[in-house]
Order: sequence, then C-alpha cells, then structure tokens
Amino acid sequence: MSVREKGFARRIRRESLFSFGFLNLWLDIFMKTGKWICYAGDFEIMLAEKVMTRRYQRDFPIGPFWRVDSPWHNVKFYKKFTLSRPTTLYFSYEGRISVFFYGINRFCYEFDGTVSLPAGDYEMEVWVYNKEGLPCLKIDSDELVTDETFLAANNHFQLKKCFVCPCGDLTPNTYALPLKLVAGYTLRAENGVKFYDLQRMVFVFTTVKGKGKFRLFFGETIGEIMDENHCEQVEFFDLGKGGAHRSETSKAFRYLRVCGDAESICFEEEYEPEPVPVKFQSEDKLLEKIFDVAKYTFTLCSKEFYLDGIKRDRWLWGGDAYQAHKIEDYFRFDTEKMKRCIIALFGKPPVVTYINHIMDYTLYTIISVWEYYLKTKDRAFVEYIEPMMTEHMRFVLSRTNEDGFLYKQKNDWVFVDWGLADTDGEQSFEQILLHIALSAAADVYELLGKNGAPFRRKAAALKDKIEEVFWDEKRGVYRYSRVNGAVPQKASVHANAFAVLYGFAEGEKIDRIKKAILSGDAEISITPYMQMYNYACLFESGEGAQADRKIRDYWGGMVELGVSTFWETFTVGETVEQSAAMYGRPFGRSHCHIWGSGPLYLIPRYYFGVRSVNFGEEFIVEPNLSLLKNCKITLPLKRGTLQIEICGKTVSVGATELGGTLKLNGNEYKILRGETIHVES
Repeated sequence: MSVREKGFARRIRRESLFSFGFLNLWLDIFMKTGKWICYAGDFEIMLAEKVMTRRYQRDFPIGPFWRVDSPWHNVKFYKKFTLSRPTTLYFSYEGRISVFFYGINRFCYEFDGTVSLPAGDYEMEVWVYNKEGLPCLKIDSDELVTDETFLAANNHFQLKKCFVCPCGDLTPNTYALPLKLVAGYTLRAENGVKFYDLQRMVFVFTTVKGKGKFRLFFGETIGEIMDENHCEQVEFFDLGKGGAHRSETSKAFRYLRVCGDAESICFEEEYEPEPVPVKFQSEDKLLEKIFDVAKYTFTLCSKEFYLDGIKRDRWLWGGDAYQAHKIEDYFRFDTEKMKRCIIALFGKPPVVTYINHIMDYTLYTIISVWEYYLKTKDRAFVEYIEPMMTEHMRFVLSRTNEDGFLYKQKNDWVFVDWGLADTDGEQSFEQILLHIALSAAADVYELLGKNGAPFRRKAAALKDKIEEVFWDEKRGVYRYSRVNGAVPQKASVHANAFAVLYGFAEGEKIDRIKKAILSGDAEISITPYMQMYNYACLFESGEGAQADRKIRDYWGGMVELGVSTFWETFTVGETVEQSAAMYGRPFGRSHCHIWGSGPLYLIPRYYFGVRSVNFGEEFIVEPNLSLLKNCKITLPLKRGTLQIEICGKTVSVGATELGGTLKLNGNEYKILRGETIHVES
C-alpha cells in the first residue's frame, strides 16, 4: 500500500523551490491546506470496525456477534473546478491512486504525488483503492483544496458529497485519541501480596520494563487480581534479558498485580482534547459526589464512540448510545460523536437483522435521528442518514403481524431491560416504542419534503390497537405483554414510564399511570439501564421528592461504598466484593458502565430544570429549589456555556453565547446573550 502523508507533500514543495525559485517560494508560503476526505460515512464505519474488535476476556479476543461493516475499498472522487493561474496540486492519499482529467483526456502517468496545470476549467477524477483500510484523499494547492464540495462514488454510479475526516493532524487510517500519563498510584500489600492501586477506575495502556517472565492481573476489585484462574484481564509475556512491554489494548481496572521482576511501570490513558465544560458544586455533598462519579463514569466510557462498558463489552449498543445522546446534552454537547454513533449503528445496506440483533435498539436509533435534529437543526445530516433510517424502518415493519405489532421471531433479541427473562409474545413496551419511531420517521420525511403520511397512519392505527389490547382500565396501567392471545395481569414500569415520557398516554391516564408506578402496581422490576427513564418519569409526573430519594438511595448507595465509577447493576446493601459476579463468572460484572451515568442527565434536567428549545438556539431554566441547596453548575449549550448559581434566595443565570428564559415562581425572566440576571425567589 502506497501512502502519501503531509510530510511527503511538504517534501515535494520544498524540492520545488530549487526548480522554480521565488514564485514557488511565494506559493509555498501561501499554500492552502486541504482536508482529508472520504466516501460519506466511511470514516465512521472504519473507526467502528476498529473499536468494536478490541474486546478481550483474558487472552481470548471476542468480536461483536453482529455484522461488522467495512468502508468501501474502491472509491472515486470527482471535482469540477477553475484555476485562475498555473497551479500545482499536491496529493496526499492512503491506498493506490490514479488521477484522470476529463475534457483534456489526460491520464496522469508517472504520478509522483503532484500535478501541474495551466489556468482553465477542469473536471477531475481521482481513484483511490485501499484494501486494508479507508480510501482517502487530501489535496493542497494555492487554489484548489479538498473539502466537503468534492463528490465520491463507490462505483454504483451514485455520486454523494464527501465527508471530511475529523482526524486532526493524523491521517484517517492512523487516527487515534491522544495519550497522557496517569499519576497518583500507590504500591500496596495485602496478605503478603504486593499490587498497584490506581486509586480509581482507569482505562489505560500499561508499559512494564524489566527482564524475565511476567504475569499481569488487572482487576476492578482486589479479589479479582488475587484469583489467577478467574481474573478477567491478564497479560503474560517474557522480556528475556531485558526490555519493555506495552499493552496491545487499553484495560479497565483499579488494581494491578505484577508477578515478575519489574524495573518500572507506567500508565497512559486516552483522552478527548476538547474540554468538558460541565461542573457542579454544592453544599449538598452527596448530590455533588453522585454527579462527579457519574461524570467520571461517562468520561471513561465516552471515547471514539459511546462504549457500554470499559471492561466488558467495549462495544457500541443502540440502547446505550440513545441514552448517552441525552446525557451528552449536559456533558460536552458533542454533536459530532452523536452523528458518528448513528452512522456506525445504521451501518451499510442490506439490512437483514435488527441493530445489535435487538428489536428495541433499532427503534431507539431511528428515534435518535429526529431527536438529533430537534437539538441541532442539522438538516444536512438528516438528509444524508434518511436512506439508511428508511432501510431499517422497512425491515422493522416487515417483522410486524396483522395487528401491526412487533413480536419475537427466530434470532431476534427483545431486550427491554437487562435481566428481563420474559420476552416472548408481543411486548407492550416494544409497541409503544414502535409508535414513537413511526412518528419520528414521519417527522423526518416531512422535514425533507417527502410523504410521511403512511408512517402517520401506521402510528395512529398502532396506537388504537395498543389501547385496545394492553390498557387495563381497572388498574390504570398498560399490561406487560400478550402471549398466544392472552394478556396476563402483570405490568411493567418500562412501558408505562415511556408512555408518560413520550406523550403516548394522554389525559387522566397519565395520573393513573403515575399512581400505579408509585404504588408498585407495575410489578416487573427494572435495572440501572431503565432507572434514568423511571426517575425522569417521576420528575415529569411532579414527584421530584420521590425521585430524589430514589437517586440518593440507588446511586448514593454506591457512593457510600467509595466507588469512583458507577456499576452495570447494583442492589442496595451489597458490598464491592459481592458486586463482582455476573453472567456466571465471579468477576463478570462491569464496575464502569455508561448506563450508570444517569445522574449526569437527571440533575441538570430536573433539579435545575434546564432544557434546550428552538433547535438548541435558546434555553429554559426552571429550577426545583426544594431539591437544591447553595450550589452552582456550568453546562454546555449548542454554543457556549450556561451558568446557574443558587445562593440563599437568589437565583443567578447567565450564558456566554445564547439567550433564554428563567422560569421561577410562576414568572418568566428573559436572559440575553452574555447577560447574567439575579432573581429573588
């Protein structure tokens, strides 16, 4: 594979100075730098392919059990352009390349990375083939540079606008997050065994220098590193008479036991260079700690994509990503990562299974397209992603029965919530989620000037059928499922919480559902994944005090154990060592799971009452002062940041780049961009 990178292009330019003198010196000084471009969406597909194949259990690699797509390897780039004067184009690329100009019928033989052209009009075709990775291109010159206006085709003869690869100073195929050293670890001993304590959960590459044979045991608990046969993350290697070993992949752990003659050890963690603006300080130290632990949990799991967990599975799941989009609104408002995840989850055609093989995860991803638009007004992305959204919606609808209901078929996974064993038949939760997805698809179609009426009709018919089959008028809840024509009496929080949160339930049904949930009449329990939605439903139903108590019991229960990150699942009262087992393995549970980050959403959204409106161009702040002591919070907005401070009876609100509204005690106060207002409560 031939590679032309920035260094090559710069070398070509430097050599040209000796041939063409001061004219080329002037051009070199004023040279415009192009952007790395690729076939639309393929950088994201390529990156997902790399990230999703990094999972190990001990020394056993575990790949995703769903289809992993690859970028198109055979791509042509097209551009019509005009040069006002003689110009030399400098090409950087990854793969094999050929350059051809229509009209003048010029094949660029003996191509050395440059093409010199006189002034004039041109139509250029650049072929890049990269069997091992992503075909990509960058052109520098004083007039023409690669950017979003270039077109590309994968030889299906359908031209699309290129995407720019957000790879910074690296090339697309060598892109990786930057690294920094981790400090603050200590060497401890227990029962005569020495080990390193990193003081908190980390996600790092480990480098060991020394000689001889080594055995490394990485663990989330001390018990794990002491159990050599069941420790989930290990490394065995031989440095002979001396050398260094660096982990091939990053590992998630707090404790490390090194068996061997180590001279030194160091740890490096990947990080995202963009700052995280969110900060929360409060006299309520438990709430502040819950927020900080949620923030650190989300930070570790938020890398190139939203990973479900850093120890296991290290994969991108549709349900986890959908929840992470909501949390991201109050973390960094990273819309590029949101788009990257949606592209990777939808993948490439043909669509023959659910996303992650999971029915509800496919529906979440469809819904996420419209929700992304509502906070960004990014019509261009919606227009780009709509064909794949439609492909997935067509597949979903092909799996419905005569009532329009989705049901579990061969090779389907109906998830709903972790640990939910009863997923046979037609689940009310899945039907409500399908209704939301149909409405979202209709909104997308109408935004793009397409006919959304068929989706609207299906959604309306489905709603009527859900009410007919699942609504229990006597108890005021949606029942759980229908199996072989029978609808058992049991109900779940899942379906009823979503019915309230997404406006599916109307009128008095909302109050009846609220009472049923609060009374425990929705029997089927929920795990951490659904806790965020459950508590959001309580807040939306006016039961903020109840939600606050539950948050303090649940996430506060983990904080009291001294955790630095929130777990995959938690039962109030269990200890750290008791919490390690899962999936039939003594250390199978993840102690840093992205769906444990719910407070990072719940506290800004419901305690401070912050939400974006008008496609993210304005904000509303409606704090619940009964739940907040003296405190201040900084949050990201679509542009700039929002600051809220509560001191005694004074509420202060200001934003750097956007305006909004403070709602307090039935009054509304306008906040101008760059202004801070102070209101007595």
